[in-house]
Amino acid sequence: AGGRGAIYYTTHSSTITYQAYGGVNTGLTDRLAGAGTIYKKSAAQSNGDLIIDNDDQDNWDDRFIGRTRINETITFDSITLQNYGNLETGSSSNITYTTLNWSNQGIITDNGGTFAIVSGGGSLTIPATARLVGNTARTFTGLTVNGTLTHSNNTTAETYKLNYTINGDVLVASGGAINVNYKGYQHSEGPGAGGDSVSYGAGGAGYGGDGGDGLYNTGGFAYGSITAPNNIGSGGGDGADTSYAGGAGGGAVKLTISGTLTVTGSITANGQDYVSMWAGGGSGGSVWINAGTLAGAGTVSANGGVGSTNDAAGGGGGRIAIYYTTDSPIITYQACGGTRYNGNTDRMGGAGTIYKKVAAAANGDLTIDNNDQDSWDDRFIGRTPLNNTFTFDTITIQNYGNLETGSSSNITYTTLNWSNQGIITDNGGTFAIVSGGGSLTIPATARLVGNTARTFTGLTVNGTLTHSNNTTAETYKLNYTINGDVLVASGGAIDVNYKGYQHSEGPGAGTDTGGWAGGAGYGGDGGDGSTSAGGSAYGSITEPSNIGSGGGDYAY
Repeated sequence: AGGRGAIYYTTHSSTITYQAYGGVNTGLTDRLAGAGTIYKKSAAQSNGDLIIDNDDQDNWDDRFIGRTRINETITFDSITLQNYGNLETGSSSNITYTTLNWSNQGIITDNGGTFAIVSGGGSLTIPATARLVGNTARTFTGLTVNGTLTHSNNTTAETYKLNYTINGDVLVASGGAINVNYKGYQHSEGPGAGGDSVSYGAGGAGYGGDGGDGLYNTGGFAYGSITAPNNIGSGGGDGADTSYAGGAGGGAVKLTISGTLTVTGSITANGQDYVSMWAGGGSGGSVWINAGTLAGAGTVSANGGVGSTNDAAGGGGGRIAIYYTTDSPIITYQACGGTRYNGNTDRMGGAGTIYKKVAAAANGDLTIDNNDQDSWDDRFIGRTPLNNTFTFDTITIQNYGNLETGSSSNITYTTLNWSNQGIITDNGGTFAIVSGGGSLTIPATARLVGNTARTFTGLTVNGTLTHSNNTTAETYKLNYTINGDVLVASGGAIDVNYKGYQHSEGPGAGTDTGGWAGGAGYGGDGGDGSTSAGGSAYGSITEPSNIGSGGGDYAY
């Protein structure tokens, strides 16, 4: 760590350079030491000036870095924080000053105590290159973010969150950010942590949506509240017995604003992409805002992180909840799941939840949107489970957002919009569109994954009706009773292609081989490979109810 220098003088006209920098780890800043203190006082001053300067050495991940802690009662004429000098307060801090200069890459880490800029209750402005690490709940009369507002990185517990009350207006300016990206649980930690892998193919983390399944371990599950999200995101699974780290989850933001929130910059709680090979992506975190008026054209996001190569999985999206009286329709909200490496969607995380409620509404609106990310093979993907009791005014499922019900689901709504590539995976429970017993219409680009036997008075398929992919057992089949007419329209499809047993599985599976494998059988025998037999026929001619078997694998 940097040391301490104190200079007392009567006249100062020199160009002497003063330094008290923290050291780094062989040029790396992930474990850099905190800057020391440089104190200068002229004979004419009452209290003197403090400078904290760390030579442009910085690290966004602050789990292991040193800071410059002032946890005592002390008074200065001026405090200058620059070049990523990081002043840390504590519960015993009582820091008084006349002037604070932190516009040149100054950092304040607020862990409590008295320090007027954060504890005074007035209007706070964060300069363009400055950063405030707000680990303590505070109240202000106004907030302007030209730089960065964040909280510290969490590790294995929910220790740090951003929780501010503003009795006035908030501006997140262009170029400014409330940014808690990667500040949630660290890799392989949290209630929705992705599964670690003994080699490659770790699972993605879950929070608002489930994490995708990796080749050698499953994704983490969704948790937390849709309407009052206050959790941090979980960490992606590690590869090779924790030798290779998954991504951290997103952090947590709660803002209670009496006036107008204007976002021309961004508010983000994104999960981290895999850190090392074979590892999973972290899940998005949470953004919970109560405001009067919403304004601006910025972005609010809680996206999941990307999984690595070698069949590691993406993290699920986080959770966003916005309460307001007047809306800005041009703010962009995102809580999509992360993909596997290079945009592959076969092991992607599920979309998170975006909940918005205007003061005049009874129940609010839910949006599930996965950013046009889709996979027909749904064995390993995350979805957005709603396996509890919920009531919404409107549910919008779009861009391959995939709402999954379960046996405990009891979902009530006034309006359901799923005509823009919405997906419903029906695994049971009460959800009027599938459980109400009326006439069902599947819109042209929508998809219903009907894994539960249901009864309807009519059925029109303009989009796609299917069931989930099976693996090693007959788990999923489509079984509907329609007491009326059925129309499979032009362009519509009841399509269960490739949804039977996976490769090399089933009673008619083709034989695996070190050469050319056999084809699978069901209604007919499978063809023989040059070095292995095809599978045999099975099942009923008159009442066929089985799924098809998988072809044999080539064995290395």
